[in-house]
Amino acid sequence: MVDTDYNPYTSQNAEAFYDQLKRWNDEDEYTCCIQVMNAVPADQRDYLFAYALARALENYTIIGDHEEGAPNYKRDKALLRAIEVLEAVREEGQGKAEWNMRMAYAYQYPHGQEVEALHYARRWAELYPEDEKAPAVIRECKAEMKKLQGSRRKKAKFVPGDTPLEEFDLNNFWDDNEYALKEYVREPPSDELIVRVEKEMGYKLPASYIWLMKQHNGGIPVNTCSPTNESTCWEEDHVAITGIFGIGREKAHALCGNLGS
Repeated sequence: MVDTDYNPYTSQNAEAFYDQLKRWNDEDEYTCCIQVMNAVPADQRDYLFAYALARALENYTIIGDHEEGAPNYKRDKALLRAIEVLEAVREEGQGKAEWNMRMAYAYQYPHGQEVEALHYARRWAELYPEDEKAPAVIRECKAEMKKLQGSRRKKAKFVPGDTPLEEFDLNNFWDDNEYALKEYVREPPSDELIVRVEKEMGYKLPASYIWLMKQHNGGIPVNTCSPTNESTCWEEDHVAITGIFGIGREKAHALCGNLGS
């Protein structure tokens, strides 16, 4: 519950406003921080505001008010919002250790996003080598990736057949969290769309990929580590798959989207 005598944000009392946020943050009153920041008009939000809001959202998710933790159903939503807030100030923040730290934390806790977290944690460590927390996050991400890799190796090997991915377990493959549904997943592609995408890209899409996308068009896999026989840029024995682009162009994470081919 927000104090009735709190200082609402204005350009004249910005310092008092952020001092108040710091006090609430120190007292584990993260919900109060989020509530008062939600009331700040969009045209008055800057980098300092974005960083403070991302910090409050992450602390609410990871620690919770008074260290009570946050409900599971609110965790992904809060972390997704933290990422969106930080992305809005990427140009100003990407060269700062603190911004990369917040991005690392935001990606570390949603399941299957350890590769993204590792990327930002490494950048954080480069920009602030004295901070011992960055190497700790790097170690935690690598440990989680190895754990996921180990779980994959326990599964039975796939035996090829006439039907593409005939023994593929779709029920346990996709991680349909809020971020994945918003950024990756779209409706199954029509045959006409597939033809247009192939023409635009200049090559035929594999039959197994088309079959998979007709079942679930794009997304983030539950297991983001796949074993390899040769070393990769990530590790000596596996490759990381942070997401699978779907067929289409509406989503940024799609074959013909802003981040596609």
